[in-house]
Amino acid sequence: MSSGRKKVLEMMYERAGELYQSRRPSRFETKLALENILEILEEAFLRGEKVVISGFGVFEVKEVRPRKGFDFAKGEPKEIPSRRKVKFKPSSKLLKLLNP
Repeated sequence: MSSGRKKVLEMMYERAGELYQSRRPSRFETKLALENILEILEEAFLRGEKVVISGFGVFEVKEVRPRKGFDFAKGEPKEIPSRRKVKFKPSSKLLKLLNP
């Protein structure tokens, strides 16, 4: 687990404690929730689906065409194969928060 994931997990745990004071979820339950969210996103990306999270933004899988590049180590042209990537477009609400 990377330190970024640990930090998000800890923030989720603290926020859940504030929201659910009568029965705070355990760290394990919080970790399961985060893992499930990430797994759902991964599965959608593998199917090539667009994921829209209202008020946050849109994740979309895009196909990048093959292109020509240059290998500086060998000093010769190189063909860069096509690939898929995840593109994120923030919502207008998120953009307004970032740029008041």
